[in-house]
Amino acid sequence: MKLKLTETRRQTIAQAIADAELRTSGQIVTLLLPECDDYPAARWRLAVVISLLTAFFLDLGVPALDHFWVLCAQFPALGLGYLLGGLSFFKRLMTTDAEIEEEFEQRAVQGFHAHKVDATADRTGILIFVSLLERRVKIMADIGIHSRVPDGTWSGVIAALTRQIREDDFTAALVQAIHTCGSLLAQHFPPGENDRDELSNEVRTD
Repeated sequence: MKLKLTETRRQTIAQAIADAELRTSGQIVTLLLPECDDYPAARWRLAVVISLLTAFFLDLGVPALDHFWVLCAQFPALGLGYLLGGLSFFKRLMTTDAEIEEEFEQRAVQGFHAHKVDATADRTGILIFVSLLERRVKIMADIGIHSRVPDGTWSGVIAALTRQIREDDFTAALVQAIHTCGSLLAQHFPPGENDRDELSNEVRTD
């Protein structure tokens, strides 16, 4: 799955973060991925399904066909299924919810640490993680925020953004989520005199 993130979209997201951080001492990081994993198992599942269906319909539709040729037909069918399994629709179709959830949670934790959301001076970093293939959103707050902001504070932001990423213009949805998070953080973490921008506002894509 390709991520259509133009320079204009990048700048729009970065500016939204800069504007939001003017109202709070918190630091907002966005991580936007086309997918959390290539899901190779999905490719092979579809390959096997198409291969078996090919054999079934050949045997049903052409009963006089020698089984050798039925077997030969299964190999290109296997290859076709493997290629089709790389398409987003089939990846989601042939991957279990448990597998998607596991990969999504793992990438969220990796992103939180890899992009140093946990390395701000007051531990007031927050990660907005979006993965388009999985159509999932997660907001992770560092300990300085988590200790003062009640559980469930981000649920409304997550729900709204999850609905909106199904549309093509995910940029507007992400910008709205950033502004909402900035407003929520401002209630608990207003800007201080010595605040500085500790984390880049650039949207992360890896």
